[in-house]
Amino acid sequence: LTLPAHTRLVAMLARRQIRREYDAIINGTPVSGASIDAPIGRSPRDRLKMAVVEGGRAARTLYEVAERWEGASLLHCRLVTGRTHQIRVHLASIGHAVLGDTLYGRGGQGMPPLPKDAPVPARHYLFALFAFNLEVAKTADVVSEAMLGRIRLQWWREALDELFAGTPRKHEV
Repeated sequence: LTLPAHTRLVAMLARRQIRREYDAIINGTPVSGASIDAPIGRSPRDRLKMAVVEGGRAARTLYEVAERWEGASLLHCRLVTGRTHQIRVHLASIGHAVLGDTLYGRGGQGMPPLPKDAPVPARHYLFALFAFNLEVAKTADVVSEAMLGRIRLQWWREALDELFAGTPRKHEV
């Protein structure tokens, strides 16, 4: 990324001219979609982490449930603001951490094992959060999810289907 391109991108983000959407596979099954409006700042207990804190910067995440399994759900999330680790912090704050997130979740609990023939290195499966769609409002240019994101999401879906085999998938979203 060149300096002029970076400068323009930062300015567009500040003016909220870029719509950012992500898919996240989370622990648990929230009832429905919602908005999480909670300020985010540096964690008072662990300075390496962010947290929902009084006096933090305003942050808003919108989400809707796309799929449900017995112990996990696929959410479509949209950032209204853009704080560091916003989706991960917000979802953990409502008790639905991103699956496999060892920083904000519970040490990767519920994370299916990485198959030996995985199509990409294990580090890419660290947690189940995927950039899905970036839309530049001014020019209507759309950058869809990368191939790596599609491979990762498909792997997680298959792993969860296998993990909960015999358990009916809940489709009433």
